Amino acid sequence: MEGVVRNAAGELAPGAVVTMTADPSYDFWSATADDAGHFEIRDIAPGEYRLLAFEDAPQGAPQDPDFRKPYEKQAVKLQVLPSTQQKIDLVVTSQ
Repeated sequence: MEGVVRNAAGELAPGAVVTMTADPSYDFWSATADDAGHFEIRDIAPGEYRLLAFEDAPQGAPQDPDFRKPYEKQAVKLQVLPSTQQKIDLVVTSQ
């Protein structure tokens, strides 16, 4: 799965941290957007996931479930299908 992260103004968000959790197991993956705002998460099993993107979050905070909890309503839901490469555009999560 890969994609691009942008801020609320539509500008690329290099360095944004993308988190992905599995529903309902809460298995966790993360990636950091490169200079072009691009991120990639590999080797994902088929299933339902929630994605969030954070900019300027304290180091390590996006990995903390308690930190992510207030943002869950903003999560992008994604269904990963077998043998597919999916692309998604994310907007940085706002408080």
